[in-house]
Amino acid sequence: MARRTGSYLSSSLELISARPTRSRSLRPEGNGATLWAATLSAVDAAQFAAKWARNTRPEKAAAQSHFNDLCALMGMPTPNEADPDGEWYAFEKGAKKLGGEDGFADVWKRGFFAWEYKGKKKDLAAAYEQLNRYREDLDNPPLLVVCDMDRFEVHTNFTNTKSQTYPFCLADLAAAPAEPLRILRAVMSRPEDLRPGVATREEITAKVAGKFAETARQLQ
Repeated sequence: MARRTGSYLSSSLELISARPTRSRSLRPEGNGATLWAATLSAVDAAQFAAKWARNTRPEKAAAQSHFNDLCALMGMPTPNEADPDGEWYAFEKGAKKLGGEDGFADVWKRGFFAWEYKGKKKDLAAAYEQLNRYREDLDNPPLLVVCDMDRFEVHTNFTNTKSQTYPFCLADLAAAPAEPLRILRAVMSRPEDLRPGVATREEITAKVAGKFAETARQLQ
């Protein structure tokens, strides 16, 4: 996904100032609820992007806060909330690298992902190579994620499939959040949605609609 330029931070802050109240009494019913939820997600994404674009802290000082904010953005529990013992979802999950050296993933969720953080503008290719060295000792998760607090790269790691990469950045979250949020939701709760060759819900809907349209033409 190409990096977008422009004053996305000022636009993000304008959205934040207009943020709707989360009171249940203001939440619409029926079809309006879908639009309300989508608008709220966009505002939350803009707020997240604006906050972390200003971050100047190094990786070690910021990584867990960054991930916890992502969990809040997605409405999901943090590793410490979901698994206090760190048995299946944890920060700094220890693992053996190829060759026997000790290593660890910054975040790991069994059956979902391993996540490696780097400082801003650091080499994400090196981070991905690092994850690959100990993915086997992390139960070979289906998704390998690398992130420098601004850029995100989600690499698929499904058995017997060619790896595919889903990149996005904070500017994308601020300006057009739908696709980055879809990717993040898949990482945290539905890895199969990113399996190469699996159609998205939008593609399935478009295909079904096309079949209905073709049937209608044949009946005319």
